[in-house]
Amino acid sequence: MDARLILAMTLLATGGLIAVAGAAPQAALSPTEAKTADPGAATIKGTVQTVDTEAGTFTLTDEETTIHVTYGPGLPAAVQPGNTLVAKGTLDHSEEDPTFTASEIQTGCPSQYGS
Repeated sequence: MDARLILAMTLLATGGLIAVAGAAPQAALSPTEAKTADPGAATIKGTVQTVDTEAGTFTLTDEETTIHVTYGPGLPAAVQPGNTLVAKGTLDHSEEDPTFTASEIQTGCPSQYGS
């Protein structure tokens, strides 16, 4: 085989592995872990404790602590007390109590996100 062809195939295979690794789901933090995690992009998994549909906010708990989540108007119907969900978004520690602004909510089967 031509050396250039071998090099090209190697680079394609390496690029494919990097793309797959980069697409792996991010492990979800519990609300307790989120309280001390670095601010920025995060995924949080917890049980819905309270809901304010009008304000588009809710709290997630892991039985140890809760975190306030803002999503905006149009909360999915499954955001109900007692339901477990995964939220992706941004963790903010600028206030005394950390908050989370969700950009995506998954209420189906969040097992792929770990715990």
